Amino acid sequence: MKIVIVLVVLAGVPKIFETVMLRKQRMAAMKDIEDQVRAINLALPQKVDRFTTLTKVDLGKDLYRVSYTMSPDAPIEAANKDVYQAIAVKQVCNTTYKKMIDNKISVEYVYTYTKLSGGDAEMIIRVPPGSCS
Repeated sequence: MKIVIVLVVLAGVPKIFETVMLRKQRMAAMKDIEDQVRAINLALPQKVDRFTTLTKVDLGKDLYRVSYTMSPDAPIEAANKDVYQAIAVKQVCNTTYKKMIDNKISVEYVYTYTKLSGGDAEMIIRVPPGSCS
């Protein structure tokens, strides 16, 4: 009986160790990301290109949000959202943003733009964990 209990405990130790280590890695990653968010926001708004202005970056528990305002003449259309989604997944998975996905943090892009028919609209592109697999 004692041998069985010892074997069960020994079998569980690596899993507990793995869980604790993953939690510590996630906490360290979150701290790094929080520092980056603070530094980025201090420099905003910032023009990215002739159409795009980076206006805000937020970090929630499981979400990293990047907000942009598009100029009225920006060639952005809601009908092309699938194309924008594919581009966002490539961008996230092939850059340092992948660190967020690996830590189970979704990356979300929010674009505020002027519709062709007039009025403002918002397009949200989200890259959830598991998108880079």
